[in-house]
Amino acid sequence: MFKYERPGVIHRTDMIVKDSTITDSIGKLRKLYLIIIGNTLLKKILYDALITRDTWVNIEDLLGITKTVQTNEYDLELLYLQIISLLSFFRTFKYKVSQSLKSVGESTINRMETNKKILYRMTVSALDYNIGSFADLIGDLFHVVTRADKLLNGEEKALYKPEGSAGVR
Repeated sequence: MFKYERPGVIHRTDMIVKDSTITDSIGKLRKLYLIIIGNTLLKKILYDALITRDTWVNIEDLLGITKTVQTNEYDLELLYLQIISLLSFFRTFKYKVSQSLKSVGESTINRMETNKKILYRMTVSALDYNIGSFADLIGDLFHVVTRADKLLNGEEKALYKPEGSAGVR
């Protein structure tokens, strides 16, 4: 019934789900996340934003190349926690990072080196699209995880229950 994956952390083996659609969703999220994090302008603003270490760790664990990803086995409780971390990151990205990037004045932009100015303009022009895509991918992941949760545990015993039914256990 229980197993240890990390020292001091107990994971219930009856909450382990094996699902390739979860792996596919995580792969799509990973690609966009790496584009966002790989952008030098966004990276600096993100690192200056108030994102907790736990949030970074949960996201990196979910999107990183780990044994869990390679075997397509996921701990549902941990997946829900990691989705919450993704949402926290997304909120910071959407509101703080985009506002910070868009609030740069034209006089500041004109003083930038040519390469940095081009990167800035490309980043700003792609920002709304990337924000929308990231939100869609998080929603897709949440959908496939809740579906797998219901298939594994049944509708009544699923870890996540929509508002009005009983909430998250």
